[in-house]
Amino acid sequence: MKKDLFYKITDSHEILFTKSENHHSLPAKAKVEVIISPVLKSGGVEVTNAIANAASSSLGNGNEKVNVAVQVCFEDETRELLLMNETPLIRNNLDYHEAVRHARNLQEALKKDLVC
Repeated sequence: MKKDLFYKITDSHEILFTKSENHHSLPAKAKVEVIISPVLKSGGVEVTNAIANAASSSLGNGNEKVNVAVQVCFEDETRELLLMNETPLIRNNLDYHEAVRHARNLQEALKKDLVC
């Protein structure tokens, strides 16, 4: 994924986030981190999943759905959440690992661009 999908550096030395259209002047002090958050399930789905795991003697949750995002926390306590996936991903499948890799690459690019 290209960083232009998430943010752009303007000629006036500002970072402009594409989806929210928020902007911050550069250089900016910010904490940039990759967030992997579970998607909340309804009670019935949770019970069915627990029964399936118990019946199969499985210790892990085989279909845990998660969202992968990059969160940028600025000094003025504003936050930008850059979601890597449009639909929830299943933890530890190939799409999940690809989204995490893209998130880490975006994290590194943001760290470099914020200090320029």
